Amino acid sequence: IVVESLSGRRNTRDVIVALNNGMVHRLHGGSGRREWFTTGKHHENFPTWEEGSQNAVLTRLQSQNVAPSMRPVLLAGENSLAVLSVKTGAVLASVPFPQTSTFRPVLAEVSGDGTTDVVILSSDGIWG
Repeated sequence: IVVESLSGRRNTRDVIVALNNGMVHRLHGGSGRREWFTTGKHHENFPTWEEGSQNAVLTRLQSQNVAPSMRPVLLAGENSLAVLSVKTGAVLASVPFPQTSTFRPVLAEVSGDGTTDVVILSSDGIWG
């Protein structure tokens, strides 16, 4: 995903990339220098997915209560989801799914609180 630059320059963007082995990298948009990285091996519930899977998603969470440049990153895989700090890559929260997801998560604002809600579909249920 493309995000606002950590340098604060308006005409520069950074790129955040997630790999199915549990690595997430933030790269400086101008130089390609790594700004931070997070590895899932230190977190029990960190998302993973099989190569070629369409179930994973990497996106920003929308919220009326958080400045756009500070909106956290959501990474969801087949087994769990994690919320990461956009500035540092720190894992703010993670949770395992009760069952393996069968489809890409649905992101919508359904509760009326102004924050993105995540809906996970499995072969036996719908989790939110």
